[in-house]
This record gives sequence, structure tokens and C-alpha cells, in this order.
Amino acid sequence: MTVDAITEKQALKGTDGSQKTRPEDVVDYRNSLPTWTLPFRILFLAAIGCLTLPIYFGCLLRDLSSSWLFSSTKSKRRIGRFTAWVIGFTWRIALGLCPWIRLDCKGLNTLSAAGRSGRPVFIAMNHTSFFDSVMFCALCPFRLIGDAKTLMSKAVLKMPLLGRMATVVGHLPVPFRRPDKANDFSVDKEVLRDIMGKLDAHIDAGGHVALFPEGSLNRVNNRQLCLFRAGGFETAIRHDMEVWGWVMTGNADCWPANCAIGGAPCKIRGKAVLLHSSAREACKRLLPESTDDDIRAQALALAQDVQRTMQGMLDELYEGR
Repeated sequence: MTVDAITEKQALKGTDGSQKTRPEDVVDYRNSLPTWTLPFRILFLAAIGCLTLPIYFGCLLRDLSSSWLFSSTKSKRRIGRFTAWVIGFTWRIALGLCPWIRLDCKGLNTLSAAGRSGRPVFIAMNHTSFFDSVMFCALCPFRLIGDAKTLMSKAVLKMPLLGRMATVVGHLPVPFRRPDKANDFSVDKEVLRDIMGKLDAHIDAGGHVALFPEGSLNRVNNRQLCLFRAGGFETAIRHDMEVWGWVMTGNADCWPANCAIGGAPCKIRGKAVLLHSSAREACKRLLPESTDDDIRAQALALAQDVQRTMQGMLDELYEGR
């Protein structure tokens, strides 16, 4: 059985093995959006493009002057934080200019309490669309977004517009060995060690982490989470972070995974929940016999627990609760 076949089979089952969705609920993202949505998508592209271009030119200017003006780590961090704030504020305006994209995200208001314990924040999100990143930047509280970093594909960081802005903000690349091969999550471990060192330094300096633990876009069924990768949860355990779950529905209706231009009429709902106030304490409950040396086993248990809880959150959103 191929990896794709296994993934699709798992996608139709809940974490307890029970059937969670009907086969007809599986979405085929190879189909384009209906032609009648094109005017809305063009207006969306114009709104977000016009508001984003000034930020891009600001990032370009920063890059050209970084060798003599913004060379220190502290300066780069300040510029990255300010850029993230501006991107979040700007994309929030862009969404307001697109009333056909209806938002019901009262469930994200809980994030106002994130990090109040003094611990750094780890946010796990479901991933069904390129629009997920836009929504995160636009809806994440400004108190968090400036210090939130993520790991992303090198291909995104090489994109002329978004890649430059993501680099200035301080997002880090995942060194996949074969990034052009679907469902291949093998990485260059030596390069990854250096990148994780930078991520650890970011967290030690008071930063937060937001990840898509599915590892890639879920192209099988946006109602069912794919298997969570455990690597990011090791970071949460090492730094004893707060663990939050963030789920959204409707993003794939607005911008399907294989569609070049998004912005179609849709209703987007979101919900965020504090899953564990302490990642280490959660692991002690999940694996009482484990020790600090068992971080891989702890990360696997934590990933499974977070996936199970977030699946329940996702089900509630689809059921209208």
C-alpha cells in the first residue's frame, strides 16, 4: 500500500479508529474554484497585494542596508518584530476590505491569555490552505505575533515577495532532503541541528513558536487531521512551553491548496484552546514512567494527545458548536 493510500485511509478514521467522516466528505483539491468566483479573487488579490507591496519594499530596503545598519542580532529581532506587527495589521485591513470572506473567530479570543503564565507559547495549527498563514498573521494577537516564529519550506522562503518578508521576520527553513517529493519528511540532520539551535535561542530570548504539525498541506480531507509530526513537540517539551491548539474551517474554501489565486466567498471559523499549561507536566501525565531522557517518546505521546484534542475541536466547528 502506498503512503498516499495509507494517509487517505487514516484520514477517514478518528483517532480512536472509528469512522469520523463519510467518503463523500473527502475534498478533491485538484478542481479549480468556480469561474463565478474569479472577480472576488481578483479583488482579494488587489487588496492584499496593494497593502503588502509597501512592506515588501521596506524589507528590501532593510536587506540592502543590513550589512551596516541592522547587523546586530538585537537589531534584526526588533526589525523582525516590527515587520510582523505591520504584516498582521495590514492583512487584517485587507480582510476587512473583502466582506465576502465572512469571519466568525470569536473562539480565538482565548489567545489573549496566552503566555500570561510567563512560559513561552507553542501553537499547533491545522493546515489545509495557503490562506492559513494569512489568517494566523491577521488574527493572532499583536502581543504574540511579533515574537512568533515558525519553520517553513525553503521553497516559501525563496519566493520573491513572501519569502523576503518571512526572512526579515525571522522564520526558519526546514531542510527537507527532497522537498519536491510529496510525503517525504526526511531532513538533513546536520543543517537541522543548526536551525533548531537558532529556534532554541529565539525561545530563550522570550519568543514563541507556531507550527503546522501535520508537516504539509492536508490535501486529503480538511475535516480530518493528518498524522502530527513529533519533532516540534520536542522543542515544546525542552522549553516547557504552554501548548495551544488553533483550528480553523473555511480556509480551504477560500483558497484551495492547488489553486493559484484565492479569495473566494466563504465563511471562516476559528477556535483556540489552551491544551496544556506546561508541556513537561503534560508528558508526566501521559507517560508517568518516562524520564527526561525519553524526550522522543514523550514528544510522540504529546503529539498524539494534541492531535486527538484538536480533532475534537475541529469536529465541533464543523458541527456548528
